[in-house]
Amino acid sequence: HLTLAGANTADASIPDPTAFTNTITPQIVFARVTDNITGCFSTEPLRIEVFLLPVAVVPADLEVCDDDNDGVFDAFVLSNVDAEITAGDTNLTVVY
Repeated sequence: HLTLAGANTADASIPDPTAFTNTITPQIVFARVTDNITGCFSTEPLRIEVFLLPVAVVPADLEVCDDDNDGVFDAFVLSNVDAEITAGDTNLTVVY
């Protein structure tokens, strides 16, 4: 139920709870649990909170040239592309 009043009166239940789409986050919906023998019921609020998945960006290829042809390459510093991978979102952490 979208409202406590609806849960208390058993009116306006969510038609298909398996296909519920929240309209705000967080959103409170109400469950009504009824004993089929006694008819007694209770209601409980349920808090629904939806978080967007982080979007990771595929960074450009890291390349290094052996400019002096000695067979020794400079080290790759992977953390140099962290900001590119997270698109600057400081709430994300990159682990290698």
